[in-house]
Amino acid sequence: MPSGMQQSMLQATAHFPRRYWIIDNSGSMATGDGHQFVQSGRREGMVACTRWKELVQTLDWIGEAAIGMEAWTEFRLINAPQQLASLQTLALGRGCSDSNKAEQRQKLKALCATSPTGRTPLCAHIRAVVDSVRHQAAELRRNGQRAVVTIATDGCSTDGDVAAALKPLEELPVWVIIKLCTDDDDVVEYWNNIDSELELDMDVLDDLTGEAQEVNQVNPWLTYGLPLHRLREWGSPLKLLDMLDEVRFTPDQAQEMMSLLLGKSVVMDLPPPALDMPGFIAAVQNQQEQDSRCKTWDPLTQSKAFWFSPARLVTGADGGTESDPAQQQMLPLATAVPITMMAKMTAASAPALKCTAPTAP
Repeated sequence: MPSGMQQSMLQATAHFPRRYWIIDNSGSMATGDGHQFVQSGRREGMVACTRWKELVQTLDWIGEAAIGMEAWTEFRLINAPQQLASLQTLALGRGCSDSNKAEQRQKLKALCATSPTGRTPLCAHIRAVVDSVRHQAAELRRNGQRAVVTIATDGCSTDGDVAAALKPLEELPVWVIIKLCTDDDDVVEYWNNIDSELELDMDVLDDLTGEAQEVNQVNPWLTYGLPLHRLREWGSPLKLLDMLDEVRFTPDQAQEMMSLLLGKSVVMDLPPPALDMPGFIAAVQNQQEQDSRCKTWDPLTQSKAFWFSPARLVTGADGGTESDPAQQQMLPLATAVPITMMAKMTAASAPALKCTAPTAP
């Protein structure tokens, strides 16, 4: 698989040596409007499930990655699981012995098998994470690193002002991810307002299909597959990933993205898009056709597709050709190139990336 993608995952882990997940397991997470990716033989696609099951699929992936890569990660359930209170806070990615990893996997499996219940006391857990990051802040700054704080939720806090609880993070070395587990307009507006109130590096992530729709509006040549979504959920310092659903990429941004994800050696062999767009498009297509791994499941078409649609690099989102030549120049491959998925982690090694669609847990 392309070495650039492996390197991106490793760089993200080095830049963010600590990951905190505040996990909403309140009663509303049992609502059945979630979706998860599943595979059965040659068939694959999104199937309906509860919000909690959708989130559990992510937690399993993140947890396995943390254990396999020995990446310090803490899962904090906002409500203690019934009869399993010891799992409310789960430490992963610490200790490199096989027995430690096996024990962590067992606990991760048990956590993922719990059921949602209770209210949404997010603020108490945010304050606990703030205190933990504050104790690590000096070392993080000294090493030029940050912590990732992820809040996975489908609602509004029931124990106070979330913006006030998050505000101390403005003075700490952190990257904040809000993983929304609902499409409810009021909840989306609630978290977007919090984002606008605070001076934080924050990324508000929708579900896979929602993010794919947003990316398609500005960069329609890109197939936003689950592996790319997982990388953003893992937390990456790559600013271009944060911009995927915000701006149409320029040729320079396209080349930078390809270099970061595919590897510099691959990009160096491609014609420069600013000087030879037809040659660039042909080279990208040729590379994809030669590598059968460079396909991913497209949540918009609900079928396998190449990561890039080169013919759309100089056309509009509706397939029509842009009338302004200058606009054509702005559409070149801003590529979220074949971002790969982590294979199921083994107890003895870090997870391997591959270009195939992810396997459901």
